[in-house]
Formats: sequence, C-alpha cells, structure tokens
Amino acid sequence: MSKGTSSYRIAMVIGQYFPVVGGAEIQAQRLAEELARRGHRVAVFTGRWDSSWPEEEILNGVVVRRLGALRGGLGIPGLRRFGRMRFLHNLERDLVELAPDLDLIMDTLRRDLKDLVRRAKARAKANKGAGLFEPTTGSATG
Repeated sequence: MSKGTSSYRIAMVIGQYFPVVGGAEIQAQRLAEELARRGHRVAVFTGRWDSSWPEEEILNGVVVRRLGALRGGLGIPGLRRFGRMRFLHNLERDLVELAPDLDLIMDTLRRDLKDLVRRAKARAKANKGAGLFEPTTGSATG
C-alpha cells in the first residue's frame, strides 16, 4: 500500500483490452474500473493491435497503456511471432521502469509468460520508477 494513503497503485496486464470485446476483456475492464471507482490508481498494460488506437489514454478513471504489437502478421510468415515478441519486450521494459511505483501487478498472461513479470519485478527494485499515473497523451472516456 502506498505510504500515507489508503489506496493501492495497481497495474493489470492483459493481452487485449477495450475496444476488443470478449469474456476476459470485459472482466478485466469491469475489475479495473471498479478498483478505480473505489479510489485505487489502476493502469492496464495491453497490446496496441490497431495503429488507430491511442498508445495511452484514460478510460473511466483507468490509465490504459497500449504497447506496440502486430496482429495477425499481415499474412507474412513469422511476423505474428515478431509482433508478440515486440509486445512482450515493450511490456517488460515498461514494467521494469514503473514497477517501483506499483503496489500490485496483476496479470492474465499464459503461465510460460509469467517469468517476464517476475523478471520485471526483480529488475525494477534497482530503478526509481516513472510517472505511471501521469499519461503523456490526451485522455478519453469510454
């Protein structure tokens, strides 16, 4: 818990988030928005699967940070794997940078990808962190 406050600073990691709509995405959105409604500072890290989506915005009190990725590989063999690797690389970079500012990191990644989150948490101990809850782009509501 943050010193001197009764709210948590929470990062949620999910491969897809609004505007993608599915069971996991809806549940993640509901949880993130409810936590924010209760006064916690929540950021969602997700893939930026469409270049028209903003890299960062605020939706219903939740910071949504979309990390570079490529969806479907554009029909080029191996490109889909590259997009996934790019997403994971960007996720690890951001978590290492920002983890010192966080109280909790929640993730919905596959079991074999949980090592990425563990590595990021371990490496982040040496970092000072950055302003996760101060988006660099405009905000929106959804």
